[in-house]
Amino acid sequence: MSFKRIVLVKPNGRKGLGFSVDVIPIGLEYIASSIEKEVDDVHIVDMELEEQPFQCFLDIFSPDLVGISMSATDHDEGLRLAEISKKSGVTTVLGGYHPTAIPDELLAHPQIDIIVRGEGELVMKELVQKSSPEGVLGISYKKGKRIIHNPDRPPIGDLDSLPFPARHLRTHRYKDRMNSNSRKIDVIAMSRGCWGKCSFCCEPYMSKSSMRFT
Repeated sequence: MSFKRIVLVKPNGRKGLGFSVDVIPIGLEYIASSIEKEVDDVHIVDMELEEQPFQCFLDIFSPDLVGISMSATDHDEGLRLAEISKKSGVTTVLGGYHPTAIPDELLAHPQIDIIVRGEGELVMKELVQKSSPEGVLGISYKKGKRIIHNPDRPPIGDLDSLPFPARHLRTHRYKDRMNSNSRKIDVIAMSRGCWGKCSFCCEPYMSKSSMRFT
């Protein structure tokens, strides 16, 4: 198993503020910048804005691994993209708040190989370096008929140690759709986490009810 050609995907499933602005997949851009030097190719596909079906990107990029960022609102769409990837013989990885909260449920689907729990930058970097999920902190995966949960990875202590997000991999111009001038927008991440312990929110699973700042 070798992971040298990577496609990172944001599923179609715009909800909430997505009606007014294009939601920039900055999380995938951070992951891309963290693994860019470890792999031959990495691409970000934003299915919110793409006009071509997802299979076209698999045919063009021929990835070894597809990483899908999933929230609860695009659960079904994320699984659909994983199924398409699996039919093409690609290893599938899910990450984000939703997979972090329910790794066992998602790994019960045959098209899902690996779950990244928590922050993805260092986990994905080690995964592509090793080309195996074994021993990688923060990963859950299937080994035969068993589900293996590796120990949690500690939160990244120094957020400034992360490279800047790979904005150069964008293929779209993100806009404020409520503005008649259609201004280009961007996102800056200045903190991670939340001190709250709300039972209805996935954030406590991700941050353990703590906050860090740049």
